[in-house]
Amino acid sequence: FNKAPWLKECLDSVFDQTFRDFEVIAVDDASTDGSLELLRSFTDPRLRIIELPSNVGPGGAAQRGMDAAQGEYIIRVDADDIMFPDRFAVQVDVLDKHPDVGATSGHIQLMSEPDTWHRVELSDASSKARMLFGVPLNQPAAAYRSAVLRRHDMRFADAWPRYGEDWMHQLELARHTKFLNLDRPLIHY
Repeated sequence: FNKAPWLKECLDSVFDQTFRDFEVIAVDDASTDGSLELLRSFTDPRLRIIELPSNVGPGGAAQRGMDAAQGEYIIRVDADDIMFPDRFAVQVDVLDKHPDVGATSGHIQLMSEPDTWHRVELSDASSKARMLFGVPLNQPAAAYRSAVLRRHDMRFADAWPRYGEDWMHQLELARHTKFLNLDRPLIHY
């Protein structure tokens, strides 16, 4: 929603990934700042745009994209982030090698302060213990196994608050799968 100032750089970083076999589902949450027009200017055939008629918030918009996804994995990308070039390759490799893991993320490097990282706990047990104080996965750097989400009907609800929806989703997800976070930054935030 209303991410036009960052959207081009974000999508450029997505389309420039070293891993190339993916679809991009961009959900416009009734933006009013030209975001939709900017999305339409991209010609990559992997891009599919979902236009929402009214604003449903970050969780609802994410869920509509996840519902439309056809791949084995869902890699979350927020419109104001820049991906490291190998982010998708690294996360696909982790999920391929660890079939018992349903979600993974990594650290986030701040654009304004490159030496500052928002870190995550690495192991499943440490990540789940972290839930007492914060989110176990950095949502903008998260990747999910689609089958786990569907098998357990893991969904963001439109009625959830517009802040903390990631925590609510991850609390439920933790009941059904293992987490494995990477000890490296995956995105610039």
